[in-house]
Amino acid sequence: MPEAVIRLDLLLPIVLYFLIVSIGIGVVLARRWARRALDFTHAAMTLPWWLIATGVVLGPFGAGHTLSPAEASWVWGLIPTWWAIVGGTVSLSIAMFITGRWYRSMGVATLAEAFERVFGSTFRALVSTITLLASLAICSLEFFASGAVLSAATGLDIATCMIFVYIFFVVYVVLAGMMQLALLNTIYLVTYYICVALALYGWTLTVNKIGGWAAAVQNIYSVMGAKGVSLFVPGPILELAIPIAILHAWYTSLVQGFMQPILSARDVREIIKGWPLVIICNSSATAPWVITGLLALALPSWLYGPAASVIEQFRAMGPAGAVPAIITSIREVLWPVGAAGLLMTMFVATLSTGAMFLFGAATAAVEDIIVGLYEVKLTDRAKLWLTRGLILAFGVLTGVVAAFFKPFLMAAFLWVFSWTTPLTVSLILGWTWRRNGKAALWTCIITWIFQVLYTIFGDTITVSWLVPPMGLAYVGTLVALILYIVLTIAFKEETKEPAKQLIKT
Repeated sequence: MPEAVIRLDLLLPIVLYFLIVSIGIGVVLARRWARRALDFTHAAMTLPWWLIATGVVLGPFGAGHTLSPAEASWVWGLIPTWWAIVGGTVSLSIAMFITGRWYRSMGVATLAEAFERVFGSTFRALVSTITLLASLAICSLEFFASGAVLSAATGLDIATCMIFVYIFFVVYVVLAGMMQLALLNTIYLVTYYICVALALYGWTLTVNKIGGWAAAVQNIYSVMGAKGVSLFVPGPILELAIPIAILHAWYTSLVQGFMQPILSARDVREIIKGWPLVIICNSSATAPWVITGLLALALPSWLYGPAASVIEQFRAMGPAGAVPAIITSIREVLWPVGAAGLLMTMFVATLSTGAMFLFGAATAAVEDIIVGLYEVKLTDRAKLWLTRGLILAFGVLTGVVAAFFKPFLMAAFLWVFSWTTPLTVSLILGWTWRRNGKAALWTCIITWIFQVLYTIFGDTITVSWLVPPMGLAYVGTLVALILYIVLTIAFKEETKEPAKQLIKT
């Protein structure tokens, strides 16, 4: 392969834009929103609907909405577009209309605190641990995606790129916390769609060289078949689209970082006002990246000039070569503004998500574990600086993990999501039907044991859409649902009125 060439025309716009905007906004806001811990972590619970909406929109973007579906398009064709369509629409609707409103109506600062009120003190430790581990796992995936793309696009070594990514993640929130994150999300959401437009224009210029988009679609069909050009192929929908919707719904309702803008709402009514904006923006986010992945797989190699042999080598690797092929196609074929724009969209997504999960992990660690579980007495200022310190520390930890693990992204995301299934199922039934802490605890323990065994042995199942981790969406949800109902009836002496009564009283 040819020796990497440093592409400053791609590197400098990304670095300068994010550093100037992120640090500038943070410095301005820090004077007001970094005085108290509550100001820093929850913007004093004053966020209006539009800042909640942009926070919620960009929360799940990340590599899951960008690089992951682009990579997965080499396996499932156009079907990974459902990641945002169903994942965003279903999960964000549930979060904004149901679970998020429940949490905010209780006036809690963390999700673990809400579970403690519903199921008892054991669940504060349980949920805070799961939330912390899941958040750090997602941060590692975002770190890996960001570093890999920056390295492949600019020619810098991966270690240097990891340092850049760490700085980007940290400066996103460490200066002014929630208010900084909310305003940056608003700015970067606009940036995302401007850059998508630039990238699609660049792809149009490229495919015009082979006869336009109709010829490009024909090339994709010749490589992938029907699933490469249609969203409505029954097998992949069962295998991927529906599991995405299910696991997104459970996961987004139980992650501190994602829910933190909702917990910071001015009041419950503000949460749902921005729902149309959230659904439109989130559901459309993945399509440009799936298109990019399919074009990287199917465009004639002669378009790449000197890099043609490199592209052919990546294609010969199958899905393992998807990410480097996609980045090479962006770098070598798109005009510089289009390439920088597409890379900028990826960084908008991964940085907002990575920073949000770092922020949520630090908040949960301080409020639920250090103060809530171990009952450490901290002054308000100590809590503020400890949260900032944990943001820095967790950033290092997730960066180190990302350097060693290089997973197939979509499968990794969905597997992490699956660990929240029994908790969220128990919460929904405990809120609307009956609450039983003993039943909820055993539902979680048994379901998690089952999920581990299923992950190890599930590949022996012949039905493709029941193979882990996608199959966990179906069987994990079913196991948790049955267990909670049966155990609640069995432990009837522990059963109490539904948790919704807590708000009424």
